[in-house]
Amino acid sequence: MNRKMLFLLLSLLFLTPLTRKLNAQTADASVILREETTDALVLIRWKGPQLTDETRFAVAASGLSWRPEIAGHQLISAVEKSVVYAPAANRVLMWQKSQRLPPDKLSIPVALSLALDPSTANGVEWREAKEHLALFGNDFDRMLIGILQAPDKMPLLHSYQYAALNILVERANPRILPLFLTLAESKDPYYRARAAIGLGIIGYRKVDNGMSIKLQIPLRIYGISTVVQRIIAADLHRLATDGNWRVREAAATGMSMIADKMDIDLLRRMARDSAMLVQKEPGGKKIVNFPVREAAVKALERLNEKADSESGVYDLRQFKKVSKSANDVTRQHMEIKKEQLGTGSRFELPF
Repeated sequence: MNRKMLFLLLSLLFLTPLTRKLNAQTADASVILREETTDALVLIRWKGPQLTDETRFAVAASGLSWRPEIAGHQLISAVEKSVVYAPAANRVLMWQKSQRLPPDKLSIPVALSLALDPSTANGVEWREAKEHLALFGNDFDRMLIGILQAPDKMPLLHSYQYAALNILVERANPRILPLFLTLAESKDPYYRARAAIGLGIIGYRKVDNGMSIKLQIPLRIYGISTVVQRIIAADLHRLATDGNWRVREAAATGMSMIADKMDIDLLRRMARDSAMLVQKEPGGKKIVNFPVREAAVKALERLNEKADSESGVYDLRQFKKVSKSANDVTRQHMEIKKEQLGTGSRFELPF
């Protein structure tokens, strides 16, 4: 075990009462799904690599191993060579019927399907499903972690890893800090970017000037130790120099949350980042955004420091000047799993 992880584990020992309180369960999904979890590999006829306990649990929680049915509607079906969720309209009907029941075996996979893949402009069921699954406390996190750990050939689950990660970021807390530290070293820039936000949420601090962070999730102050704060800061500093501009943007937002004055110099350098997005305006003008700079400027503002991102609308002469040393990344896309986009991953955290 390396020194970093040893310090982390020792520090997290002092957080056990807090994380138990934050993740209090009113129902036990692992008990409800005990048989389905035990028989998961047999039921799906799995012949791939060994699965983690969390992935076996996710196989059961998703209904993949036992194909639940409510009022004549099947939650999961096989289409050609793929395993997919039923159309959203069917799953909403299943959800409405399962809501009349106490938290039970049928409600879990239906809610999980809507949390991962609402596929509808109506976000009511999406929020309700996540609230329902939150009743299962840490078991909800285990479902999501199991999806992240699913092998590439795992049907259904592998398609929803980005969506599962987004929900885990919303639920970020010190208990799953080791997960975000691991994801921060992933080869997938989507994972690294989300890890930066998760780390920032866990290390969040209030500031004297009262400036808040505009996220659509509540932020709270966790009683984490100075050692853990330093570990979080070190990973954010590393991500701040990532080769992918979206990761750097997320790292700046993470640093905005932890609000550490030791980051001011680094944030000032990030406020001069070269990544530039360009949109054409009628009349030949251009809308220019420097996303990393903008995130760094917001972080500096929380620390009572001022900077200018230079984002704005420019005519051709002004544009040539402002873009002289910039790197146009408008057409650059992250090296991500394109099959993961859409579904629940549409519901991006606003950063």
